[in-house]
Amino acid sequence: MASIGEKIKRALIKEDPQVSKEVVQDTTNVGTQIPVSSMGSISSSFAPTSTIEQSTSSPTAVADKNIIDRIWNAIVAQNRPGPDYLELKTTLQSLDSLPITLEQKISAAFNVLKGQYPNFDKNAILQAIDFYLGVVETEKQTGLGELDKLEHEKVSSVETEITEMQTRAQQMKAEYDALMEQIGEKNMAMQAAKVEINNNRMMFNASIQSVLDVLNTDRQKIESLTI
Repeated sequence: MASIGEKIKRALIKEDPQVSKEVVQDTTNVGTQIPVSSMGSISSSFAPTSTIEQSTSSPTAVADKNIIDRIWNAIVAQNRPGPDYLELKTTLQSLDSLPITLEQKISAAFNVLKGQYPNFDKNAILQAIDFYLGVVETEKQTGLGELDKLEHEKVSSVETEITEMQTRAQQMKAEYDALMEQIGEKNMAMQAAKVEINNNRMMFNASIQSVLDVLNTDRQKIESLTI
């Protein structure tokens, strides 16, 4: 019975007689269900991805490896029974070392799965992709919902709180300005009253002293008379 490696080799030779007959070394998982732990390399099976960078200062949107891995984990966790898109990608990984084009690798991987599962066809792949697009959409909505919640907690609610604090500060400033104006007015009135009262006090004392002087003078005169 032909090994998986031999099946892939024959599929490649059938696709292009000029393709190298190098034997694929690591094909033990071809056509099997995909464990979640193998998700890491699935995303690069069909085409190279852009360099993933993380930045907190640049306004340019960049992909995050942790998010990508989480989404692929969700896809793999919902892998449907039987061969489909994910199994095709897993099979492609077995052909990475072969010096052939990506299109040839895809055709070879498809032929291998077709040999194992006669009912396997392109529609199965496309339907699976549509299904996994739905999985991604669910993850997208969940992620955006989490971000919306975080934005509400860390941004929107804080903006509202800041606006309320600014309003209170403006109200307090208006009250402060009004109080300072009242203090100024009262201080001026107080100073004027102080001067007036001091003047009145001096005038009152002078008046009292005037009367006292008359009385004392008259007393002394009367006391000195022999009458």
